[in-house]
Amino acid sequence: MQTLLSDLRHALRSFRRSPALPTLTVLALGLGIGANTAVYSAADQLVLRSHRIPEPGRVVQIWDRYPNEDPGNEIQISVPNYEDYAAQQRVFEHFAVFQPGSGYVEADGRLESRPVLSASHELLPILGANPVVGRGFLPEESEPGVGPLVVISHGVWQEHYGGAPNVVGQTIDLTLWKQSARAYVPEPYEVVGVLPEGFRMPPIKLRDRYVAPATPDFVLPLGLWEWGRGNRGMYAFRALGRLAPGRQLSEARVEMNGIASRIARANPDTNEGYSVAVTPLETLSRDAYGQQVLLLWGAAVLLLLIGCANVAALLIGRAVARERELAIRKALGAGWGRVLRQLLAESGLLALAGGLAGLVLAFAGLRLLGGLAPAGLESIQAIGLDVRVFGFAILMSILTVVLFGVGPSLVAARLDVNHSIKTGGRTAAAGGLRSIRWLVTGEVALAFVLLTTGGLLWASLANMLQTDPGFDAEGRYLVSTAAFLPGLTKFNTGEDHRRLFAEIQEALEALPGVTRVALTGNPPLSGRVASADFSPGDRPLIPPEERQSVEWMRATPGYFATMGIPLLEGRELEPADLGRREPGAPGEPLPEIPILISEALARLYWPDESAVGKVGYYGIQDPATVEGGSYETGWDTRYPMPFPLRVVGVVGNVNQLSVDDPPRRQFYTGGTRVQHIVIQARGDAVALLPRIRSTIEGVDAELDVVSAMPFGDRVDAVAAEARFQFFLIGAFAFLSTVMAVLGLFGVMGYSVRQRMREIGIRISIGASNEEVQRMILRQGARLVGIGIALGLFGSWAMGRLVRGLLFGVGPFAPGILAASVVVMAVAALIGCVLPVRRAGRVDPVAILRAD
Repeated sequence: MQTLLSDLRHALRSFRRSPALPTLTVLALGLGIGANTAVYSAADQLVLRSHRIPEPGRVVQIWDRYPNEDPGNEIQISVPNYEDYAAQQRVFEHFAVFQPGSGYVEADGRLESRPVLSASHELLPILGANPVVGRGFLPEESEPGVGPLVVISHGVWQEHYGGAPNVVGQTIDLTLWKQSARAYVPEPYEVVGVLPEGFRMPPIKLRDRYVAPATPDFVLPLGLWEWGRGNRGMYAFRALGRLAPGRQLSEARVEMNGIASRIARANPDTNEGYSVAVTPLETLSRDAYGQQVLLLWGAAVLLLLIGCANVAALLIGRAVARERELAIRKALGAGWGRVLRQLLAESGLLALAGGLAGLVLAFAGLRLLGGLAPAGLESIQAIGLDVRVFGFAILMSILTVVLFGVGPSLVAARLDVNHSIKTGGRTAAAGGLRSIRWLVTGEVALAFVLLTTGGLLWASLANMLQTDPGFDAEGRYLVSTAAFLPGLTKFNTGEDHRRLFAEIQEALEALPGVTRVALTGNPPLSGRVASADFSPGDRPLIPPEERQSVEWMRATPGYFATMGIPLLEGRELEPADLGRREPGAPGEPLPEIPILISEALARLYWPDESAVGKVGYYGIQDPATVEGGSYETGWDTRYPMPFPLRVVGVVGNVNQLSVDDPPRRQFYTGGTRVQHIVIQARGDAVALLPRIRSTIEGVDAELDVVSAMPFGDRVDAVAAEARFQFFLIGAFAFLSTVMAVLGLFGVMGYSVRQRMREIGIRISIGASNEEVQRMILRQGARLVGIGIALGLFGSWAMGRLVRGLLFGVGPFAPGILAASVVVMAVAALIGCVLPVRRAGRVDPVAILRAD
């Protein structure tokens, strides 16, 4: 112990005499370890455990899979299917279903919308959400006939009851939709429990996305759920299960699909061809975030390797420079082990300082990233450092000691004493210089890989932002309102909504600069779509496994012109298309509903002819084309008759989910419910938006404007996540290039110092300063050239790995590679300038006299 303390004191004295080396070393290690620790924190939160629930590896999401794996239905199960699964399965410790929704609570004299979750009694045990007061739901409370019960959130407990411990048994008035009454019904609900503080629903699969349901304020028992009971065709619930101890995922998949087969044999009309997906939540999170996190982590590891190479080069140079000192110490009696221990103590001290600096930089970096992260990345903003992450930083420090401490220390500790004293330490210089050159060559190669990868991702982002989203964002504005649902407002009929929209349209178009106003249910780039079965009516019945689900939107006349969506064929919607179509006598077809369809849908069903005038059906096809068909039957009890849809126009494809969305199959019907108002206007948005907001709210007091923004801001917001990820890669690429330049600067400077005698001799026998400078510059160019050549292979491999993240650019783009070569060459030239100038100013007389 005393020897160790002595070694550490000696190391500190050595660093004080030469502070440049420990400062650069700690900075390089801190950047590398800090970047890795920060990215590990993100991986730990998003991928490695991703859900703050006990033993997340045992929790799976379960869904019925449509015969053609249609994304509109593959994430839910029906109530009867759930009941059969729950009764027959033996592989899950808990098996539960849930469905997010909304309800209303009175606040400040008016009803306020709040998130509600309907759930079976086993959901909270799956999530490890034990109520802090009261209890969860009992098994019998998942059966019909249960009274109005509710588990409230910790926030509601504090807000409405002041955190009183006697909240259980008290009531809270909620207004919820009652399917049996087909109306919103206010009713007192008895509080039976309080959720723990910070409770959140885990992210789940939702169509082709991975999102977390809204954190509920109120959780209702399954027994209160009415919609879809007894109907296997209504996909009402998301499902989660927790594997029983000792049971495997493969067992769960076999058992659940066996149950599905039995259900299908008993119910072929609704379940034939169905299967069950059983997927761990951790797998879903890796699918959602894994590639991005792996890319960031790979960049951080490369940055750490560059930092380690820099540090190793510094320490090798220091060890070689100390050759004479170490040789004298060994000549005075210090053994090999004693010298090695001293060198390792210095390396360990640097590693410890680098690890601590890395933690500080990681903490600061996470705070910075949390502030820079776009609004949609709440999970990034919530990431913090914990014991596991601290352990990772320590592990990285230990690995770094092995990488940069042992090798250089062994080189210095094994020097020949007599030869070192006799030559003044020049013997090891050549070997040390070769080692440093290889290290710097590796740095250049790794930096080049990061540089080209960053270039590919930035090119992808540029292509993404230049992609035509299907509409014109210039001069367009989106206003979203919160209007009560029918039953809670005076606007209870379609005619009420048409009148309200007419008043809003008239008021807005009276504003200076406003040229057009329209409504839509789901605006472009909203990330929301409503799925619907759509079948062409001019061909035989399409088998279930071949039916296509399409996106269904509602809009008002003038919507497409307002949004700059091109009308390719036919006409737009007209005011006459908005009226309700009343059915005729029993057994007669429903009146046709005019629709517009997207170009992608027209090409799918009518690729070689005009789609205008064609008829499609929502739900099933025209029963007249089906043997034994009847207008009294349909695809489920919600739609007892098919809806005939007459195509009156074809419009361009519109991106609903993201700016790089593939062409979507869509159809539009008329609708006037005031939810999203789109406006085309001229003028300054800063001055116009407040007037738009006040004008809409002035039409009716029941309307609240939730948000008002230029559509260009929405485009930027949708691309913000990709921009954020690419920004991080760009930052890593920049840091790696800077560190590679510093390494090249160090090796060139070291080379010049070691070759002073040779340079002096060359000049003394007639070499010019320019020839000496060219010689040193060629040496640097050779290192950079070899590094770039090696980096090309790494860039090819990395390009293939990130292919799934690229948009509009190949994994091996010649232009980006050429630009990266130029950037690296210029950066290398900057790193060589000072050493080359120093070589050109050598005084041969002074050098030879000193030698």
